Amino acid sequence: MKQPQNAFPANLWRSFFYSPVASVVTIGLFLLIGAAGWYAWKWGVADAIFRADFKACMNNHDGACWGFVAEKWRLILFGRFPYDEQWRAAAATGGVILMLVISAFPQLWNRTGCKILTAGWILALGAFFVLMLDLRRMVQTGTAGIRNRRRRLPLAGIFSALDRTDILYLFVYRRNYPSRCISRAERTVACR
Repeated sequence: MKQPQNAFPANLWRSFFYSPVASVVTIGLFLLIGAAGWYAWKWGVADAIFRADFKACMNNHDGACWGFVAEKWRLILFGRFPYDEQWRAAAATGGVILMLVISAFPQLWNRTGCKILTAGWILALGAFFVLMLDLRRMVQTGTAGIRNRRRRLPLAGIFSALDRTDILYLFVYRRNYPSRCISRAERTVACR
């Protein structure tokens, strides 16, 4: 009986070094990515200032100044959202991110899971818009105001990052695929 061999090194070699041109490109990209990683490490970690010290940051021309993030993290995450109501923005964004994580599990990519995901997305998006609308301002002024439209922009960014063809594929073809049929390339060839 033949001993099982580790196919990973052989597949890796065949994928990246199958011809002289591919070998040169692979080595070149490896060196380029390695150099970029080294400079990113040097700038972001080794030469960086991590404390909130303005003078030290002004004198440090080689590295990042992470003290700014420590000082301004609320402004970075919530913008000019009122301080007393930032919990609403955090809860709304957390619900959408939770649904994105749940949607990534292949165990839910079947008929029953599709129903669960649809209900979950309807609840998450409904909760998002209820939490993000400033209902008191709407009652007082009769309009949602421009400030609320700016609050909904992050949700549009999240959904624009999703691969819409996979979502369409999930809802149109409701067959149970084997767990190996996850990527689009495998779906088109091996899973039909």
